[in-house]
Amino acid sequence: MKRFLARQPIFDSQRIVYGYELLCRSGPENHFNAANVSAASASSVDNILLFGIERLAPACRSFLNSTRDFLIGDLALLLPKERVVIEILETIRIDTEIVDVCERLKKAGYLLALDDFQDRPDWKPTVALADFIKVDLMTTSPQDQLRMAQKYLPRNIRMIAEKVETYEEFHRAQAYGYNYFQGYFFSRPEMLSRGDIPSNKLNYLRVLQAVNQPKMDAEHVSERIKAEASVSFRLLRYLNSPVFPLIVEVKSIPHALSLLGERSVRRWVSLIVMSCC
Repeated sequence: MKRFLARQPIFDSQRIVYGYELLCRSGPENHFNAANVSAASASSVDNILLFGIERLAPACRSFLNSTRDFLIGDLALLLPKERVVIEILETIRIDTEIVDVCERLKKAGYLLALDDFQDRPDWKPTVALADFIKVDLMTTSPQDQLRMAQKYLPRNIRMIAEKVETYEEFHRAQAYGYNYFQGYFFSRPEMLSRGDIPSNKLNYLRVLQAVNQPKMDAEHVSERIKAEASVSFRLLRYLNSPVFPLIVEVKSIPHALSLLGERSVRRWVSLIVMSCC
């Protein structure tokens, strides 16, 4: 059993890698099967923990596409704020619920990017919270690219030109003041794969049921997790990853649950069930 992920670098104006956008892949083909869009963000986070964030984005940030369900579930909080940028997809309907989530993430210290940005009134509440705006050069005119740079750069929002296909496009966006650049002119997405432990979906659902009881029974949750090897592996790998710079290695499920706490356990289980089921 294998898991797949693609990453595409994001460069600064000196062509030095600033970060990597992580792209969900359902198989060895370098494209995304959109059959389950809601699971894509959760799967990418699960892959970050399986592959290791240092392997995926050594000494730089990972840009993570985030669906509505992923955001509403506060699943981004499972990742280190110093190493990720949360991308708000252009397909997400901006409402009070989404704005509240973005405000929580900002207060927690996370950086936010608006993906495939279109300068529309409904995006205004999120613009006020954004650290990055990504502009698709294939779907916007040079005039709009310049207008958005002139409008948002003075607000200390960093501009990312994406889908840069040619040197001329790179040079033009650079002249407009864009800070970062992404596209085939620099690099196509790179495929990565690694082995995974076969899972029993029924066991995953049993773990989810156990953590979602009104009063969570840690001992019962521990037994449910122990019954599914892939869940146990993921939990111990998560706690022993650079996300948690712990002094002592976590070797037991009860110890792991006590370190995470009830709220984070529920988030973590929701994440792996969403990504694997």
